[in-house]
Amino acid sequence: MQLRSGNVPDVVLFYTISDDIYSAYQSGRPGVLENLDQIAARFEGRREPSTEPSTFADLLRRTNSYRLIDLLMSKLTIANPQQEEKAPSKLVTYESMGIDVTTLSDLIAQNYFGNYKIVSALAQEYGFKYFFFLPPLISRGNKPLTPEEQEMKHEMESEAAYYKLFTAAYQTLERESSKYQNLYSLVDIFDRYDSLMYIDESHLTPIGNQLIAERMLTVIQARSSDEK
Repeated sequence: MQLRSGNVPDVVLFYTISDDIYSAYQSGRPGVLENLDQIAARFEGRREPSTEPSTFADLLRRTNSYRLIDLLMSKLTIANPQQEEKAPSKLVTYESMGIDVTTLSDLIAQNYFGNYKIVSALAQEYGFKYFFFLPPLISRGNKPLTPEEQEMKHEMESEAAYYKLFTAAYQTLERESSKYQNLYSLVDIFDRYDSLMYIDESHLTPIGNQLIAERMLTVIQARSSDEK
C-alpha cells in the first residue's frame, strides 16, 4: 500500500452484503460463513447435515461456480418434460428455527455497520480514505425490469423467508445509511435503464458492473475535489 512513502491510497469497499444475508438466512446468525453447518461438520469429523450421503457430484453442486453455471444453463436450455422431478427437501432456515425476521435483519445491519466502524478506525489511525457502497438488488429500487429480470424477481419472492430477510435487511441498511458519511447506496443506480442488468437477484451483467464502477469513480472524484 506504500503508506511509508507518503503515497496514501483510497480504500474502496464494495461490501457484498447479499452473501451475509444469505448465510444468515441459512444459519439464523449474522456474520457467519455460508454453509456453516457443513463446514463445521467437516472440521468436527462428522457427517454433514443431510438426508443423503455426500457424493463427489453433491460436493460440486454446493460450490458457487456450479450454482452460477447451473443458473446460466437453465436460461439457455429447455428442461426435459419427461425428467423425473425430485421430491423437494425441507430447508432449514432462520424461519424454521423460529427466529424473528426483524430481529435477524437488525443484527445483520449491526454487523455491517460494525465493520464500517472498524475500517473507519483503521483509516483514522493510518491516514487513508475509505468508501462503502451498498450494492443494488433486483427487488429494490425502481428499475423497469426486463421479462428475464421479472422472472428472477419472482423466483426470489417465491421463497418467502429468503425474500423477507433480504427486504428487511436492505430497508434497515438504507434507513440508517445517512448516519455514515462514507456509505453510499447504489440501490437506485439502474432506475433509468430498461435493459438487462441482472443475471440473478444480486449479480450483474458486464454492463451493470461497468455502471457500478463509473458511479463509484464519480463519488470518489467528487469527494477528493471537495477535500482539496
